[in-house]
Amino acid sequence: GIVYEALDVDSYGRPIVTGYLNDTIIVRRYNAVGQLDPSFGDNGTVKIGFDDALYSFGYAINVLEDNKILVAGTKVELGTNILNAFIMRLKANGTLDNTFGNNGCLNLNVGDLAEFALDIDVDADGNYLVAGHSEMPNNSETLPKYEAYVTRVLSNGTVDTSFGTNGFTRFELFEGEVAVNNSEAVVGAQDGQVFGTLYSFDHDTQESRAYVYNLNENGQLNEDFAGTGIMMLELSAIEIRTKEIMLSDSGKVIVTG
Repeated sequence: GIVYEALDVDSYGRPIVTGYLNDTIIVRRYNAVGQLDPSFGDNGTVKIGFDDALYSFGYAINVLEDNKILVAGTKVELGTNILNAFIMRLKANGTLDNTFGNNGCLNLNVGDLAEFALDIDVDADGNYLVAGHSEMPNNSETLPKYEAYVTRVLSNGTVDTSFGTNGFTRFELFEGEVAVNNSEAVVGAQDGQVFGTLYSFDHDTQESRAYVYNLNENGQLNEDFAGTGIMMLELSAIEIRTKEIMLSDSGKVIVTG
């Protein structure tokens, strides 16, 4: 069946969604009255598969000012079954933009195991911020261990290695053998700062926490924010999970979860 994961709106007010259909990425554009737009893809729908992937899933979407479309997600590598995070760019008509990355798609190469790209934003310089999490080696046969990450991708489709450490800022706030650290939201400020959310859960201790982080334009923690660049959300909960983040016009950070 069809699963929709994310939605954005283009400059004409047309909703565009991404997700997956039968384990293949789909992007759909609707017109102003909620009907599939026949001028986009195949009667409103674009299906995107990869020669190097068994399955692919779209998790995040961002429509650019020129109505090109960014999609971030994960694809299952053919032969190894490893999950690889990616970002791709489509033209306004739904075809892959071959001027971006490798024929329109960039594998992020976050790590050697399973990777997920779960949110995407455009910074003040027109580059792309991507957040997600990446599996780390551990000794458990049943439970994974994840670190969260954020990276910056240049508009030509290459990872900006001047950002963070070799292109990535990574978070492992819970360091247990079966602890997960996940980031599902990132937003760029007009002055180049980066704000994002992450949450951590330790399967051993059953402890759960959620955080907001602030990076400078180089991808380093901004210690002017909460003293360390990371603020824990002080909420009394058995389990807590952050989802979305945005910046208000007055510069305040708004978080949902």
